[in-house]
Amino acid sequence: MLPDELTTWRTIAVAIARDDRHFGNANATFVATKTLLTNPLLPQFARPGDTIDAGLSALDVAGGGALHLNARLTGALTFTAGAARSLDETATLGTGIQALRFPMLVGAPEPTTLFFSSRLGAATDAFVVPLLVRDRAVTESVVEAGATSSHASVPVDLSSGGTLTITLANSVVPQFALPAADAMAADPQPFLDDASSRLVIAAATQALAPRYHLHPAFDPIAAERGALVTILALQQNDGGFAPFKGTTSDPFESAYAVEALAFASARGVAVDPHAVENAKAYLAKTLANPSRYAWCRHARCRARMRFAMLLALDALGDRRNDFLSDVLAQSTSFDVATQARLARYLLSVPGYAAAGLALAGTLEQSVYRTGRTATLSTNDAWGWLGTQVQGQAAMLQLLVARAASTEEIDGAIGALVSQQCRCGWGSLVGTASAVEALADYAAHERLVPFTASVTAGTKMLAQARFGATAAAQTLSVAASSFRANDLAFASSGGTLHYALLYTYPVRDDAPGVLAGIRVIRDVRPIGGGDLLASMDLAPISAPASFDAGTVVDIGVRVIVDHPVDRLAIEDPLPAGFEAIDASLQTSSTAVAAAPDSWQLENRQVYADRVTAYAEHLEPGIYEMHYLARAVTPGSYRWPGARAFLRDQPEEFGRSAFAIVNVR
Repeated sequence: MLPDELTTWRTIAVAIARDDRHFGNANATFVATKTLLTNPLLPQFARPGDTIDAGLSALDVAGGGALHLNARLTGALTFTAGAARSLDETATLGTGIQALRFPMLVGAPEPTTLFFSSRLGAATDAFVVPLLVRDRAVTESVVEAGATSSHASVPVDLSSGGTLTITLANSVVPQFALPAADAMAADPQPFLDDASSRLVIAAATQALAPRYHLHPAFDPIAAERGALVTILALQQNDGGFAPFKGTTSDPFESAYAVEALAFASARGVAVDPHAVENAKAYLAKTLANPSRYAWCRHARCRARMRFAMLLALDALGDRRNDFLSDVLAQSTSFDVATQARLARYLLSVPGYAAAGLALAGTLEQSVYRTGRTATLSTNDAWGWLGTQVQGQAAMLQLLVARAASTEEIDGAIGALVSQQCRCGWGSLVGTASAVEALADYAAHERLVPFTASVTAGTKMLAQARFGATAAAQTLSVAASSFRANDLAFASSGGTLHYALLYTYPVRDDAPGVLAGIRVIRDVRPIGGGDLLASMDLAPISAPASFDAGTVVDIGVRVIVDHPVDRLAIEDPLPAGFEAIDASLQTSSTAVAAAPDSWQLENRQVYADRVTAYAEHLEPGIYEMHYLARAVTPGSYRWPGARAFLRDQPEEFGRSAFAIVNVR
């Protein structure tokens, strides 16, 4: 048996006798050919509304003649001439390979095939092939969240169809249970910060588990004991704590350890009082003279060290204002996480409340608000001293201390939860900060039995009963199933946290959108040069045109003015184009696309789109580039490139739709 290929073949035959001592071989060459050979000329896929010049390539080795064609289309395809599904035509075929194309219109997606039969004298050939007609549903979302203890009304416009997802809850705290357990899954390390973080996570989990029906995947009591043993073993004779065995006391890590011990003690964990008193003496001595450490001579370092000592002493119940004016004078040089902690501390110290409110107001100007989150920007020169998670956690604690509105606090919690990476908050210290902040909020939360409902006009959409433990209820309804200009939420007394997520389809001829993220698509020649086409927010004035065989560099530019997490980029291809996957060994190395921004990862090339992903982006401009080749003549719809947050799809951007012609 031979493969079904028309080419030159060489066959080799080998014969071996039973005794293995006698053998022989022979070979021969022959050519497999046909008088008439036809192959389909099709794009890899098509979209509704496209006009494709599809057909066949014909090769006649006998020298040409009158070629009789019969074609039949099924499914989404029709010939543009008369909207017919069949064609009988005669064409003159010359020598060599000749392309015969026929304009076809693509309709609604359904199983589609093309059948062509050809006859040239006595020679015949035929094929039937499928065509994938793809209409990837592009959806966008808007969200509205809030809280009420009585009644609230949210205006809605559901005229675009789609789905409305409604969430009702009496608390948002339990969302930290899983990431906290994931952070505790790794083996403990013999380091002070590791043990201190584990102590905070374990103590918070043990205290909140009964109230919020948490079932952690670790033993909080055993984790507390192990962490305490490690922390106390690292305490030095001066009362401070060493970062690890064999080193001397470190003031910042000692302050963090003392705060962890105080946090655990306040939640019922037995802590050695003698060790606490020694640590307190060390903190007071360091507060009075931070320059005892030779590496801390500058005013900024002394102020930051003194504030760390003040926070740790305050955690032990010894609130002071010693050197607080000096600390406040250097506050503009602190990272925003430390500034948020300072604002909260100032609010609690007599005579400094006004300064605390002023600092809190300045910080709130750096908060980026969406429909359900309020994210503190930590993009500053000292960001390495306090991560984004630590800054967000400190902001949540500040809002709780200020008795901010439930909506503001819910937004801060939503942002904190959304900052989790694939396995939690990125680090054990970050997880501890997040859990501590949520525990502080939980201490002020009142969970009482109540009944909640949401109605659209006179139609009851959902009703839920809540008790004294945390619970939530989510439902999805088709937007076309009811008509209303607003939704009414009601609570019989407890605090109802609600969220509306409206997801609707996007017209394929829609202009661009800027909803927190801006996306621009540029098309340039390989290696740079003048812009061939650009799709921004406004639709382009005329279709972009390219000759078949042209290779272009397509760049997708994503602009963000605030930190974002888990951003996905998706750039659809027009049907007449094929993306070039440069990762394949068969790809040419003679030409290459412009480089991507290094923050973008996991780029994937598909038949109809190119995608990329970023775990975290700071404010800035980021670019993804790839090469694409114009292949099949026709007129094609080109949906806009888009970028969106996987956890918050209502924050997105999209470039405008376009028409592209391949000649």
